[in-house]
Amino acid sequence: MTRRSERQGKGGTISRETRSRLRVAVGERPLLLLAGLVRLLDDAGLDVCCAASEPQALARGLPAAAPEVSLLDARLANGDGPLDFLAVVREACPELRIVVLLDGLTAELAHAAMLYEVDGVVLGSESPEAIVEALSQVAAGRAVFPAGWLGMLHRAETQSVFARLSGRQLEVLELLATGLDNQRIAELLQISRNTVKFHVRVIYERLGVTNRVQAAAVLGDAIASTGSARA
Repeated sequence: MTRRSERQGKGGTISRETRSRLRVAVGERPLLLLAGLVRLLDDAGLDVCCAASEPQALARGLPAAAPEVSLLDARLANGDGPLDFLAVVREACPELRIVVLLDGLTAELAHAAMLYEVDGVVLGSESPEAIVEALSQVAAGRAVFPAGWLGMLHRAETQSVFARLSGRQLEVLELLATGLDNQRIAELLQISRNTVKFHVRVIYERLGVTNRVQAAAVLGDAIASTGSARA
């Protein structure tokens, strides 16, 4: 007989302790949909070891829960840039395998998923069985993406510097270009210093640079190019 305990706390967090084949962390908004998704995965025989309707609450529960894979709805962004909430998740659990649940495909979302190195993407229109199968595949180290994904990535890659970075990353880049250090950027944006470091690393990778001077130069060239195009 399986023993199970459950509690609900701040940010709509649900923590469970159970013996199961695959440990899954779940992020969904609003709380009612979170409860439904947890029930769906539970009925499929998965162990939902951590679940929350807020990114910060989810991040707090990840280290102790030690999930093998996560299913995170893009709606957790809550007005931020596409998938920017993943910076908080990655900071809390850098090696976590992430599957993102999307309502539909766009070049912007495809680019954001690439920026945050997600391991899989599933559409909300998929069957419960397909979602469970995707989680199992990603947990086993395989990548899972829907049809049309490569086309969206190609479209995203051909866009300008401004389109290649999320809104938060553009804010970090602009402050970085003024000469501010990570601590000051963190204070101005009201995020942690580690989150700033994560964004800076992604910015370097996406712009193909290795330092702040080069990043600032790319930003300056992009701004000048945009101004010329509008003239």
